[in-house]
Amino acid sequence: MGQERHPAAVIINGDLALNDGQAGDYEHFAKLIAPLRDADIPVHLTLGNHDNRDVFYKVMKLGRPAEPPVVSKHLSVIPLAKVNLFLLDSLKGTNVAQGLLGNEQLAWLGRMLDKHPEKPALIFAHHNPRLAGDEKYFDGGLEDSNPLWDFLETRTQVKAYVHGHIHDRRYYRHRDIHIIDTPATSFVLRNAETTTGWTMAQLSDRGGEFTTLTHLKQHAWSGAVRKLMWRPA
Repeated sequence: MGQERHPAAVIINGDLALNDGQAGDYEHFAKLIAPLRDADIPVHLTLGNHDNRDVFYKVMKLGRPAEPPVVSKHLSVIPLAKVNLFLLDSLKGTNVAQGLLGNEQLAWLGRMLDKHPEKPALIFAHHNPRLAGDEKYFDGGLEDSNPLWDFLETRTQVKAYVHGHIHDRRYYRHRDIHIIDTPATSFVLRNAETTTGWTMAQLSDRGGEFTTLTHLKQHAWSGAVRKLMWRPA
């Protein structure tokens, strides 16, 4: 991986398939992440609008829990040394641009956050939030963004929401919760503006340092660093 230390976790935040979640997509994806797993690096996945949940589970058999916390949703809580990561499933339907969490998933998130108040919490989902004041948000984002934010604001351990979906790289805040938009790893949507890459995060109980690494080395995003401080508990 070209890093001095292995990451504590790798998060691939949805759209594991190219278009509509074919078995061949997930078979190819499994080969791509095999070196990470062979190196004993934990790999955690969410689902996006180009995924097919049933096909994903048929191919990626180890990814399906015996007793899912919410039926037909792929969820997990990842405890790390300094923070807890909460991975949500915003897939509303294959090739449906809009995302949806739903009341049952929000209730599960509430229970998990209340069970883990001791460390900063970062929320991961594929879809971008659609929130007042963000003039650049994509209408195909998360339909229940406002209920989610009403919900997150009251849990002061929640410090950031991390998403993909719009193939861009931006940082902004809503009600003092950071919103971190990470680039796509393999599909360039707007060649003149964006590129592919990944984000390395150094996380602490006070904030995070996020470094963008790109496949196109001369791109403006390459090596760009953003330091964030968490809101008070």
